[in-house]
Amino acid sequence: MRVLLCIVTCLSAMQAGAHAAQNVRAGRELAVAACSACHQVTSDQKPRMAVFNPEEYANVAAPPFSKIATKYARRPLALRRFILNPVHPMPEQSWDPTDLTAVVAFIQSLAHVVPASR
Repeated sequence: MRVLLCIVTCLSAMQAGAHAAQNVRAGRELAVAACSACHQVTSDQKPRMAVFNPEEYANVAAPPFSKIATKYARRPLALRRFILNPVHPMPEQSWDPTDLTAVVAFIQSLAHVVPASR
């Protein structure tokens, strides 16, 4: 019985890992399509030009996703909130919840986080 439980647990974990990887891939595709006009979404993409923000009377550059990933590492809910309620000059976003989950998973996958020391 223990062997069967172990097998079921391992299969569930493998399936969850495959789903997470698929979610990251879908999020990457969505982010490239929806965000790359302003953000450098992938490392192989050229950095984006700053755009003029008339409220600040200055050129403002959208941060690359790698920087966003570092800022929001281990804080996916905060990242979701920011995407849905951005700070100007980033325009308001309207995402399907499933798509937003995928984009957040992709951004989180870019974080290079050092494990917390114990």
